[in-house]
Amino acid sequence: MCIIRFLCSFLGCLLILLIPAQVYAQGDCKPLASIYGQDICAEDIMPSKKVEENIREYAKQSKQSQAQAVKDFKMSSLFGLLWEKGLIHKYGEDVVVPREREVKSYLKSFRKAIEDQNDMNEDMSAFITELLEENNYAPEDEQSLNAVVKQKQKSIMMFNMRDALPDEMRVQMEEGEYKMAEAMVKSWKIKKTLYEDYGGRVIIQKAGLEPLDAFQAFVKELEDSGEATIHDPAYKNVFKTIDKYSGKEHKVLPEDSEEIEDYFDSPSWAYDDDIAEKAFEQQKAEILAIPTIEPAAGEE
Repeated sequence: MCIIRFLCSFLGCLLILLIPAQVYAQGDCKPLASIYGQDICAEDIMPSKKVEENIREYAKQSKQSQAQAVKDFKMSSLFGLLWEKGLIHKYGEDVVVPREREVKSYLKSFRKAIEDQNDMNEDMSAFITELLEENNYAPEDEQSLNAVVKQKQKSIMMFNMRDALPDEMRVQMEEGEYKMAEAMVKSWKIKKTLYEDYGGRVIIQKAGLEPLDAFQAFVKELEDSGEATIHDPAYKNVFKTIDKYSGKEHKVLPEDSEEIEDYFDSPSWAYDDDIAEKAFEQQKAEILAIPTIEPAAGEE
């Protein structure tokens, strides 16, 4: 189980785990597994000191076994390395290496999206505030509307803080955004490649659509190829990682869904002004549909 909360998808979890966990001095490799003639060493799946601290802290807060959480991390890390080496062997490095122009395209769409979202947050906050000043609502509706305003104002404040950041922090933020863009581009390229090759069911995740059956088919092919050997008995069930994920409850899109075709036909990060505007107008319509109440006698 991936314990990194902010990436909920199967592939997003793998992409985080494929970031080099720890830098060690060169020494003897204790091979845990081999694939296509390449050894994966025990050191390759060790979390850095900081990452392990975060794993243990999260497990503690979740009232889970800290030792088991670290083991789960290592298992997922090993699976991720087998997965990536298998992808490279079959499709070449291009499928797992984002090109600079792709990353820049993602960042352009990302920044356009957050700028437009901030404008809509400002408009929505003003819109609801005016409604609250001019109308009376049931207490629970008034509370809900005030909560929306509060959330929009918080988002506006966070957006404006970007411009006020010191240069050093701005550079760190931009570096973080670049790494995020690389991970998202890489994720889409892998999903597109596997869906086109294997097809099958597609599910909805927060990080985008995922070709669930294609994931399973690729891992099964990898496992059955005879090219992947697990040397350490502690990791003999490493390929079961995909089964655990697949066995969870997922929302599956209809096979003929246009959403599937659109997602895999063009980069998933392409920003669509029309979709954003329609969503904004839909939210306004829902707010306008909230019934108002007449003021009590003697109230203005």
